[in-house]
Amino acid sequence: MKRLILALTVLALSPAPALAQQSDSRIASQYSNDGDPIIRIATANGDKVEAFRRCAPGGAPCEPIAFSPSGFGEYSAGVTAPGTVFEADVRSSAGVLTTIRSVPWQGPPTAVTLPTLVGEARVGGTVTAVDGTWSGGWGDRPGWRGEVLSERTYSWVIACRTPERTGCWSFNPAGPLTQRWAGWYLFAASSRSDGDNLGKPVAVIAFWPFPTIADMRGSATRAYGSTPLRVCCTLPAPAADPDPPAPTATLRTRAIRSGGRLLVGRVDCTLECTVGLAVFGGGRALKRTFSTEGPKALTIPRRRGRLLVRVRVDGKLLATRRMSAR
Repeated sequence: MKRLILALTVLALSPAPALAQQSDSRIASQYSNDGDPIIRIATANGDKVEAFRRCAPGGAPCEPIAFSPSGFGEYSAGVTAPGTVFEADVRSSAGVLTTIRSVPWQGPPTAVTLPTLVGEARVGGTVTAVDGTWSGGWGDRPGWRGEVLSERTYSWVIACRTPERTGCWSFNPAGPLTQRWAGWYLFAASSRSDGDNLGKPVAVIAFWPFPTIADMRGSATRAYGSTPLRVCCTLPAPAADPDPPAPTATLRTRAIRSGGRLLVGRVDCTLECTVGLAVFGGGRALKRTFSTEGPKALTIPRRRGRLLVRVRVDGKLLATRRMSAR
């Protein structure tokens, strides 16, 4: 009887085993502009990565991958078979080992149907871009705060000088098409995003109502409508390639610091132009000549004092001003 009481006492005084806690670390599932998977291991609360693996479909042994113990390292997987899963062993500061996994890779993002344009492609009409459909990528998966991350499609309008998509500008007309676009060719453009911005800058798509130079470089995550709409004319009929707005140049009343230099103004050329910038005062005279297209900030090396700034575009004096610099 005494032995039984002693045994029960020892059990009562023994501490209960600690319960394992689920790790808050996760695998961020993204992809590159080439449409290949990018993996980031996002550790939390002092977790350390002990192993990282790539597991192909079909039951083959998982392939070990080099990793960063502190997480947030980027792994570019390259061409990857659909159904591949990435997993990591993560140990918490309490010593608990947890395996975290990505959702299965569904293959490179692919435009199933192209984006289209709806509306009236004429001066005074309105045109908007409608999303196409995509397959591949990661699909829906959990985020860090329990939210569902979904892939996203962004669409906008591109105006090109030719039906072969040359000399193109991106814009999302907030109102009727102006006379400027008469004779241009409109396309729908669409971009696919993985929807997970962890550890990378947020992509900014050109949705401004004013036009910007279009980036027409090829990308697996971008698609263009195949049939352009030519903007119809008004009376009298404009030229097929209308005269662009004249270049403009503006100068500040006071130079301000910007990125280790002095910002003195800006120039805006719809078509490529040659800019001549001359600065006098505050040191040796400075003269620069460069070519640009679209808006361009005018900056100079830092100097102090009263400055005289002149801007010529294609040989024509557009702006001159005296300003202070500190």
